[in-house]
Amino acid sequence: MKKTVLIIEGILAAIAVIAVVVVCLLPDSRKKPVPSGNESVSDSSRTERPETDAPMTVAPKTDAPETEPSVTEPPATEPPVTEPPATEPPATEPPATEPPATEPPVTEPPATEPPVTAPPETSFVPADDLSSVDYGRIVFIGDSRTKTMASGGTYEFRLVPDDSISATWGGTLFDGNASQNASEAVNKRRPIMVFWYGINDVQVHPDRDNVETFIANYDRILSLTANNPGCTVYVLSILTTTVRERDYYEGQNENIRRYNEALANYCTAHGYVFVDITSLLTGDECFHPGDNIHFSEEWYREKFLPTVLRRVGLLK
Repeated sequence: MKKTVLIIEGILAAIAVIAVVVVCLLPDSRKKPVPSGNESVSDSSRTERPETDAPMTVAPKTDAPETEPSVTEPPATEPPVTEPPATEPPATEPPATEPPATEPPVTEPPATEPPVTAPPETSFVPADDLSSVDYGRIVFIGDSRTKTMASGGTYEFRLVPDDSISATWGGTLFDGNASQNASEAVNKRRPIMVFWYGINDVQVHPDRDNVETFIANYDRILSLTANNPGCTVYVLSILTTTVRERDYYEGQNENIRRYNEALANYCTAHGYVFVDITSLLTGDECFHPGDNIHFSEEWYREKFLPTVLRRVGLLK
């Protein structure tokens, strides 16, 4: 029993020694936060409650590791944030391709636009011995036989300037194109107006055998010339095509003679000048090869234009 007591007392004594050592160590770790002064008071307070001081030492030890993660915060991957700006220079590379965009305009100057405008100036080729004619004083109105003297038709002889022609391919007196051509010619205010219609009316008019209908249609067109006061209106006779059996207008020559007779009487009564050009038709050689309807360039140059231009006073 005594041994047991001695053992217990020895253990308690050891515990007391350990407690004293701990108490001695504690003041050293708290010297910095505790201000200078009553050191004995702090020591006594520490000795009275050694058991509660022990857990307090655990807190400071846990404080240190808590600050360690904060040390890792600075290495935040902020530098990589600066790496994207490194890709900005490539963004300036596309503008580098802009200069080539100016290369196409360099090819524009070579465009041969001036030569394109040059041909119209030389497109009109005056007929032989007709270069002195002032075409600015005359305008021709009619169908394809009139239009072929300039350009824009199946045949383009370019013997007369386009500005002196108001005609339609397939033109007739009974449809709207004749009125449109006549109005266009009137607006040019030329002192000489030459009309040449009738061949298509003879062939395609539903009432082609009715002379009165033909004259009434012509009167409607010629009356528009009243809007060009002071002009002289010339009306050319209708020409047949050929005497061949394959003539496109076969069987219509009798009607053409009746139309021309009635047209001559009408012009005399209304102050228009009727010009009979029947003598200009001398045979198949007058027509365009393979056509048998329209006339050849030589015919216009050598027969038609000299005859008509002399009759209207533009050629001596």
